Amino acid sequence: MKKSFGIILLVTILLSVSTTSMASRILTAPTADLLGVGLGELDFNYQRERGSLEVNLGLHPQANLGVRQYFGGSLVGTAKIGILTEGKERPGVALGGEIGLGEQNFYVALSKQLGAPGLRGHLAWGSGRYSRGMGGIGLVLNPVQVKTTQGWVLPTTSLVFEYDGRGLNGGLVAQFNPEFQGYLSTSFGQGVGFGLNYKVEF
Repeated sequence: MKKSFGIILLVTILLSVSTTSMASRILTAPTADLLGVGLGELDFNYQRERGSLEVNLGLHPQANLGVRQYFGGSLVGTAKIGILTEGKERPGVALGGEIGLGEQNFYVALSKQLGAPGLRGHLAWGSGRYSRGMGGIGLVLNPVQVKTTQGWVLPTTSLVFEYDGRGLNGGLVAQFNPEFQGYLSTSFGQGVGFGLNYKVEF
């Protein structure tokens, strides 16, 4: 446990020149953010020793639909409906759900910029795996890509922390280009997590 936390902390320090939170979630906790119309995303996520592959589609300005396959587990359909667009004085609000064989989880999510540029907060609560509530924050460390003196181009990076209903997660999300991002994280006391996200127009 201490060793994996130390590795993540070292990576965080060394890479704190690179992410924004993912459109549909922080690391695992959902947000009120939606994909734009005509955008799709392919998302791989491994957290707390459980992996999944998910496809999401922006079919309407206020609606996303998708499907998620848990490795060695169930296939679930996902949906998110935007209820309120985020404004200067109000949070964005969305209703979401996941339905599969023997599994039904529903939630309401709120997302809002928290004053400082690049700092956003998210809350979610509902039924099933969302019944304990979830929430987190994301802070953009560098809003533009940085080119080092050695010629390396470092991605834009965000530092993220969340409570996922089971415990705390923290990590870095690196945006390599507008279409592709990845993250490296730790679930404090339960190992390392990682993920990849690719967006495409359809």
